[in-house]
Amino acid sequence: MKINRLFRILIAAALAVSMVLACCGCRQEAPAAGGAAGDAEGLYLTPDGYYHVDTVENLLRAIRPGASILLEPGLYDMSEYMVKAYGAADFKVDGVEYVELRQCADGVELVIKNVPDLSIEGGTYICGDTELTIDPRHGTVLTFEGCSNLTLSDMTLGHADLGDCSGDVIDLVRCADVRLFNMDLYGCGAVGLDIGSGTENVFVYNTVIHDCSEGALSIYGCTGDIIFSRCIFTGSAGGGWYDPTDTSSLTFDRCAFGEEETATWLYEDGFEAVDCVWAMFNPFSDWDGEWDDGWGYEPPLFDVEQFDEFPAYKDFMDGSAWIGYEAVAIGTGETTYYDYMSEEPDERVCAEFREDGGGYLELPGERLEFEWSADEEEGVITMQADGQTLYGRLYTIDTEESYGFWLSIQYNERLIWLY
Repeated sequence: MKINRLFRILIAAALAVSMVLACCGCRQEAPAAGGAAGDAEGLYLTPDGYYHVDTVENLLRAIRPGASILLEPGLYDMSEYMVKAYGAADFKVDGVEYVELRQCADGVELVIKNVPDLSIEGGTYICGDTELTIDPRHGTVLTFEGCSNLTLSDMTLGHADLGDCSGDVIDLVRCADVRLFNMDLYGCGAVGLDIGSGTENVFVYNTVIHDCSEGALSIYGCTGDIIFSRCIFTGSAGGGWYDPTDTSSLTFDRCAFGEEETATWLYEDGFEAVDCVWAMFNPFSDWDGEWDDGWGYEPPLFDVEQFDEFPAYKDFMDGSAWIGYEAVAIGTGETTYYDYMSEEPDERVCAEFREDGGGYLELPGERLEFEWSADEEEGVITMQADGQTLYGRLYTIDTEESYGFWLSIQYNERLIWLY
């Protein structure tokens, strides 16, 4: 499936706003060593309250309860140092109590454990200026276990090798009160953010999670509030998974979703979405042209009084297929209901809009081939068939109980409704 043109524009606009805000200021540079207070490990806590670090080794050595770590701008390949450290001192980083290096299928991954009040921030407010990567595709970039009051901000994280991955980008295990601000988490990570069992209260703001090989999110066994605000999810193989508990809640606040992510979350329940932007998604887009047995699926709520007109975007209609729901006689209101769950081919009512401009409307005992076009300004889909002109319009239904798209086609003094 592809991201439609409108959604690409929305994402570009959202990212542009983020970049404008990012350029409003940068953090101060670290003062000269002579003006900073040293500690026993040779790290320096500067007057601004940060440990300023510019190597992977010093990043790991600075991790401790209550530390605020400022990672200077640059690209950090953590694997180069971690592989060397893994082979020394019983697989522990010298002098680091809260860091563990674990072997994965194709290398070494980093685990940060049992650290309260830890903050790791990129060196500027532009997340792309500070990037952390690892080489093994089966390792997780950063895993946090048993950490509380954890803050990550202004960084980009991902795998250096963009092949298929089984490792995630960030894993949270038994953590509490976690905040992610202005982050870019990218695939091939299997999952961008895994919020695992025992984790409580996670807030993610102004963050992009994209191009992950399995899904953007995995949320299970959590408690408290899991909130995503002003985030973008796009380009991943799916939206991910949410397994709610009796004491957890999930909220998406003013977030934007790509097509695969929309396909996941629009049909999930147990969470709240507030003022979100969804891709123009049709479950049968990029359809392979074959109706399988058991082809029907439950339609969204049909209530014309709650319908909103939807623009007739060609990008949305290209390669889409629709299932018939009912036909209403214009003038009399007499209604014929279609069996949208029927497995009998001669009972199916359906329509297809191919990308080459062709298509068809299939009714019981009748098949109408047509050429179609879309007028975005007028909101009308025009179909030319055997000297006849058919007109269609798109609608959305968006309630707490249901979300989806409806298509009406006027043909032979009937209004045919499809979804």
